[in-house]
Amino acid sequence: MYCNPAAHTSSFGVVGAAGDWASLFVPFVLGAVDMLTPEDFEPWVGRAVRVATIPQPVELTLVRLKRRSKYPGIPREPFSLYFESPDSVYLIDATYEFDCGRGGPHFITISQLIPQPGRRIYQAVFN
Repeated sequence: MYCNPAAHTSSFGVVGAAGDWASLFVPFVLGAVDMLTPEDFEPWVGRAVRVATIPQPVELTLVRLKRRSKYPGIPREPFSLYFESPDSVYLIDATYEFDCGRGGPHFITISQLIPQPGRRIYQAVFN
């Protein structure tokens, strides 16, 4: 299943209307992602997460949270989230609305890593 993040309705209204890629970044301008921490996602590790896509939502599993070393001058601890899906679910590298994390849903940008037999792996990096 190929899923398109380009246009969907969310708690922020219609996001990413056809040809309006700038609206995908509204949460970043508003600072919605700046405050997320590893602790916001720890309870979700091992759980299915709903992702808003077109034509229908899909589920990924949050399989790992990796903490990174904090750099001087950075207000939060950097971390990465790793999600898995069956190989039948294909998400392009983009920003999606994920129904996970404390205070969610959250807009999270993911990139697909090298697929494994029978599954796809996606990574979200928070610096």
